[in-house]
Amino acid sequence: MPYFSTDAELSISIDEFLYECDSNDIRDLINALIEAGHLTPKQVFNHKASGVTMMEQDHINICNQLASKFYQMSNEDIQVLETLYKKYC
Repeated sequence: MPYFSTDAELSISIDEFLYECDSNDIRDLINALIEAGHLTPKQVFNHKASGVTMMEQDHINICNQLASKFYQMSNEDIQVLETLYKKYC
């Protein structure tokens, strides 16, 4: 993590804190957020490394949200999703 030294109480903005973090610090922060339950591994996405467009990422997010609602779906809704799956796979 970034090093801040002071004998006084400081108010550091999130932007300042993140700016001082290197890539290892950011990775540690993300892992800590996952462990604390603030993020799920599905939510963590490395956009630049994957080459996925924003529209593709939006689609992935929608699919992940649908997957988390499986038990709330009707049989008809599930059949629609299965039909779409069969059409494209």
